[in-house]
Amino acid sequence: MPRTTKVSVSLPNALLARADAILGRPGEGRSALFARVLDEAVRAAEEAEIDAEYERAYAEHPITDEEQRVHEAMLRLSVEALGGDLTSRNG
Repeated sequence: MPRTTKVSVSLPNALLARADAILGRPGEGRSALFARVLDEAVRAAEEAEIDAEYERAYAEHPITDEEQRVHEAMLRLSVEALGGDLTSRNG
């Protein structure tokens, strides 16, 4: 079982009621609700940081014209290998 730490948090009554009504799941206690929602928030923040790091790196080292040509050629070959225009498969 994962180690846990008890915390005491004061929340506005209206916020707590909204959290229970909107985010709560049947049979889920408040501790589980808060742990789940906090975990989701932390994961979202971690993903946002990864995205921001990617954007920073890409801005520092943008794709060259040659890399863009290679990318477009590979994409074209992939579409041809799959049998034509990919948009026709979605319509």
